[in-house]
Amino acid sequence: MNRFLLLLKLKFLDIFAMRSLMVLLVLMPLLFGFFTGSASVSNRQPTVQLAVIDEENTPASAALLANLAQDNRMIFSVTEQEAAELLLRRTIDGVLLIKPGFTKSLADLSPGYLVYTPAPDSLVTAIAVEMICSAILPEHSRQVLLGQLETGYRQKGEPVPDDLTSRFEENLEHYLMNEARLDISFSDEPDHVTLALLLFDEYSLEVFFLSLFAVFGTISLTGQAVRQRLAATPRALLTDYGLTIITLQILGTGQVILYMASMKITMSEGLASRDLALLTVFIFLMQGLGQLFAFFPAGMRHFFSLMLLVSSAFAGGCFFHLPQRLLRFSSRFSPHGWVLSALRGNRAHPVALVLLFASLLLLAGYFWQQYQSRSTN
Repeated sequence: MNRFLLLLKLKFLDIFAMRSLMVLLVLMPLLFGFFTGSASVSNRQPTVQLAVIDEENTPASAALLANLAQDNRMIFSVTEQEAAELLLRRTIDGVLLIKPGFTKSLADLSPGYLVYTPAPDSLVTAIAVEMICSAILPEHSRQVLLGQLETGYRQKGEPVPDDLTSRFEENLEHYLMNEARLDISFSDEPDHVTLALLLFDEYSLEVFFLSLFAVFGTISLTGQAVRQRLAATPRALLTDYGLTIITLQILGTGQVILYMASMKITMSEGLASRDLALLTVFIFLMQGLGQLFAFFPAGMRHFFSLMLLVSSAFAGGCFFHLPQRLLRFSSRFSPHGWVLSALRGNRAHPVALVLLFASLLLLAGYFWQQYQSRSTN
């Protein structure tokens, strides 16, 4: 046991001697976790934040502001100078200017009375414009219907009643609450989805980084020089092979914990043991797949492994958000797609099957290393 621990310590020292790798193991998970957690927190906040400059101050402009403020949207009534400062600090998504004459323009939607200025690099410009248009439609419809009623009275030669507007509002309210009312029953809690979605999942960057760590770590610690040095000693190759797997597994799990801790602290959430277990299995799987790259020529091994890892990560949804159906399909063939699909809770290959597959690959990798060492000697 003491010999095993000593050899394990030596294996860790070999890795710790790689300063650049240690920086990646400690610094990158913390940075990835912080940025991903910050993005998730921002994504859960109200989707659109607008500053509104109301130069008209009429009931119609107030109704527009009320419609915009629905669904927990952040709407600020500000002056022109305050709006410019908010845009400069990029704390809002855009500025809406309501010019005098807006109320009269509602009947025919005359242009020029609403001016929207998006914030630089805003990702919700199209959504904000559609939101403003949809907020105008109720008041536009109201003005059109009132105009048609007034025209009807005039065509009949009758005076327009003074209480036409109030009677119209009462009848409209009665119609909305009775004939036009829709009673919807939810079979489950409604899922409130934010408009601005993340381009990738919370674990996408970490999954890609783990695959690089597991594969390149395996290649670095099982090279030809190592095989030649250990071939002369009985069971030395098997011991070194097993210690390499254990060392990479421990270090990989440690940097997953760093990533999750950084992300969850930023999000004010607790660590998810299920996610940690799935990512640990993914490290084991990538170590097994890393044995396949031993078949490539030594000079091209890193290049081909990087190309294949990037291709698998691309197909698995590490670089952009894949629809559930497409991710379920890619999880059958891509290890990155499998772990992301499993982390989402979608249907994927059972963990036991993945562990068995990875164990077979590692076993085949050992026999290949043994064959290579004998051929070299």
